[in-house]
Amino acid sequence: MNGAKVVATASGAAFAVDAEGRMIAWNEAATNRLGYSSSDIVGRRCWTVLKGQDPAGGRFCAQNCPYIAPQEEPVNREQMLLRPIGEAETLFRSASGKATRVHLSTYVVQGESGKREIVHLI
Repeated sequence: MNGAKVVATASGAAFAVDAEGRMIAWNEAATNRLGYSSSDIVGRRCWTVLKGQDPAGGRFCAQNCPYIAPQEEPVNREQMLLRPIGEAETLFRSASGKATRVHLSTYVVQGESGKREIVHLI
């Protein structure tokens, strides 16, 4: 199951990025939570839109995101179907410009092309 499929079937707010940090999926629950439409956000670098910060106001999202950086590859495809890689309390910039506190659960999945994709469940 690739990142777009996970996001499409998520019961809550979710989005996915590719290995370069480009948004590849954004669901309606994420639109309701943060105000961006899918067309506003898909194709853009996640850190340039969401401008994530840690709860103390320090930078959380950036081009050198540790979630996007290559990690040890799993032994087989089944291990990469939906593997948790982290959780964090984060402040995201909403479409209105307001800092919105979210809890992220982050997973790695294998995309259709075989490359890793990152799914954030809010």
